[in-house]
Amino acid sequence: PMWSSGWSADFLNVQEGLIDATNNFHVPLVMAAPWHYAAVKKDNINRTCSQADLTCYFLPYHSCGSLDDICGFTPREFGMTIEECTGTKVERITTEKILDQVEIWHERGYYAYQFMTRKQLWLRRAVFDFKHKFRMKHGPESDCSVLHVRRADIIFHEQHARKYHPIADYVKLIPKEKLNDPNHTIFLLTDDDNAVNEAHEFYPNLRWKYIDRPRHSGSSGG
Repeated sequence: PMWSSGWSADFLNVQEGLIDATNNFHVPLVMAAPWHYAAVKKDNINRTCSQADLTCYFLPYHSCGSLDDICGFTPREFGMTIEECTGTKVERITTEKILDQVEIWHERGYYAYQFMTRKQLWLRRAVFDFKHKFRMKHGPESDCSVLHVRRADIIFHEQHARKYHPIADYVKLIPKEKLNDPNHTIFLLTDDDNAVNEAHEFYPNLRWKYIDRPRHSGSSGG
C-alpha cells in the first residue's frame, strides 16, 4: 500500500511500485485509502470523493481496482493490517541503481509520474475555468509564477535534510520581464509564516497571493 506522507514521497512510492510491476508483471502498488490529500488525515472526513485516493483527482493508473477489491474484503473491518492482505505487499526496491530510476528526474520515473497524474475531467475543467477568470480579472496578457517554499521539518530529515532558502533565492529565478510586469502575480505556497513576512518585507512592490491559513514558524513543525 501507498504511504500517506508528503506529495513527493507518496508519488515516489507509487512510481516505484508501478515500474516494478511493469518489469515483473505483478499488481502495482495500490493506495490504502484514505490518502491525506483526499481526506482529512486525522479522522478521514471531508473526502474529495468516496474512494479518498488518487482517483479523486487523477485517472486510474491500473485496472486492478481498489485495495479492498483486490483483497476481497476490507482489512480494517477484520482487524487486519493492510500488509496482511494476501497478494498486496510489494517488496521495496533495494538496489540504488534501480531506485534512482523511479525518481522524477530520471526518464522512467518522469514518464511514470506523468502517467499517474493524468487529471480527471472535473479537475481539468476547474483549472481551465480558474485560468480564464484570472485573465478576465487581470488582463489577457497576465500570468503568474508559483513559488513552493518548503521549510518546517526539512532540516531534520537526516539523509535528506535541506537548508532553508530565503525568498530572494526563489525570486531571482523569475525572469526580469515578469518581475517588471505590474500584471504579474506570484502565488506563494509555503508552510512557514516567516516566508510570507519575507515576501512582503523585501519585495513589497510585487503582487503576492497566498492562502490565508495557520502556518509553522521556522522549524516549529519539526
